[in-house]
Amino acid sequence: MIAGATVGIAVTLVALTLLRGDGQGEGTPVAAVRPACGVSVVLFEVDGVEGKIIDATTGGHGFSHVALDGCEADEQGRSLLIDCQPGLGVARVPVERYGSRRRVRVWLPLCEGRELYGCVRGRVGQPYDVLGLVVPKTGPVGGLVCSQLVYE
Repeated sequence: MIAGATVGIAVTLVALTLLRGDGQGEGTPVAAVRPACGVSVVLFEVDGVEGKIIDATTGGHGFSHVALDGCEADEQGRSLLIDCQPGLGVARVPVERYGSRRRVRVWLPLCEGRELYGCVRGRVGQPYDVLGLVVPKTGPVGGLVCSQLVYE
């Protein structure tokens, strides 16, 4: 049943990706980087049916999405996250986009955080990998899913 639901979600994500475009833009432009701010991995708690399925297929830890906060801000001073979503690809998005969705921040040590931020920043503009949700892959080939931003 989980496999069927996962395939259903993958088909939905493919459709959304096609409707939204290739997802290879950079998203919101960066106006500033706050150097004294620490880098954090932002884990989003399960939200809705799709989130429950993603959580179940990824180990059942209570999270269904992840992004990186590299202390960037847009022209209005709003915090930006580097995220990876269908139809968006890897892009910077305002943190307000997530509304009141519950989240947990994992603060990284300064050196490791800056190194990860540099790697993730270099991936901005890459496409989302819809097949990566259901077909495991090894190495940095093709597009990405959100979890690959923080573990590759």
